[in-house]
Amino acid sequence: MHSLFNFKSFSVINTFLLSFAAIFAVTFLSFSTVPAQQSYNQPNDYFVPDATGAGTNLRCGTNATPGNWSCALIDVGVNGTPVLPVGAYSVSASMWILHDDVGDLETVLVAPNGSVPANGNYNDALSVANNRTSLFARVGATTTSTQCGDKSRADGTYKFGDAGGANGTFWTAAVNTGNAAAISATPLYAPVERNNNSASLISNFGGLGNYNGVWRVCMRDTNRVWDGQNGSNSGNKGGYFGKIVLTFSSSTAATSSISGMVVDEEGNAIGNAAVTVFNTNTLERKTVNTNSFGHFTQTELPSSDFYIVSVSHSRYRFETDTYSFTLNGDVSDIRFQGRSAPRNWNADSIEQFNQKVLSGTKSKINR
Repeated sequence: MHSLFNFKSFSVINTFLLSFAAIFAVTFLSFSTVPAQQSYNQPNDYFVPDATGAGTNLRCGTNATPGNWSCALIDVGVNGTPVLPVGAYSVSASMWILHDDVGDLETVLVAPNGSVPANGNYNDALSVANNRTSLFARVGATTTSTQCGDKSRADGTYKFGDAGGANGTFWTAAVNTGNAAAISATPLYAPVERNNNSASLISNFGGLGNYNGVWRVCMRDTNRVWDGQNGSNSGNKGGYFGKIVLTFSSSTAATSSISGMVVDEEGNAIGNAAVTVFNTNTLERKTVNTNSFGHFTQTELPSSDFYIVSVSHSRYRFETDTYSFTLNGDVSDIRFQGRSAPRNWNADSIEQFNQKVLSGTKSKINR
């Protein structure tokens, strides 16, 4: 009787321990699953004060003190935001920037364990491993201690990430844009340091492991002169930045494809129709034209993100001209049906169309 009682007690305890272990394992795995991609945003806008200094012949770095850093705080896994499981991630950033002389600006992304460069110092390092990384700095200024940078204008939402290497850097785009013209906000730009030296988000942040905490995007103006090339002082001006989105992508992130057909009322193929796939998480937009069979395909799209798929053609209009959905695996049944447009029909450009979708003036069709 005694030995039987012990056996039963052991069996009950053993069953309890096994059940607890199974529950713990399931719970641990559910919270440790690394997402393909996770985005965090800071919707506010921030003022970037002009540099300060006295005199009528101010130059960048001569008789001028850089403006203080203005920093936006982005919560990642804290203050109610989704916790990012420990893992290896690549980081990309997008932000709205409004500034007339982009060559005056320096912008850094600072990790939770990092520190903002000191105010008032032209020569401090902007990129420090596992600490902070320059997104762009004094573009066009090859001698950063004295020379003013490029005079092109930033006016739009700009995206920065190591994957943008094929599109060049913000430096290259600014130099190729021309004075007073706005830099294109379409490409993903690779980060760049002062003097056009390369910077890398992966090298500086790839080994963090734990990415949770308060990240910072900081910007400052380094030139007191509004027209720095001739030394005229036009007064104290500055700029703005904000609407920041940080995106963390797993190195093993899953991708999917979106494909479909564009046809007319009788089911005949419509070739050369522009189909745009817009990722609302990363703000990346890809456009492809249908082939002679009316077919289109977009591949290597991050799974689990929300997409808007739209169509445009100068000779057709479409009753259903957009689909919106979360991409959880390949989608191959998108079908747009168009009819010949009247002579006075003026189809929206892809950019106009997407703006209408995002502003709510164009209805979205949920799959």
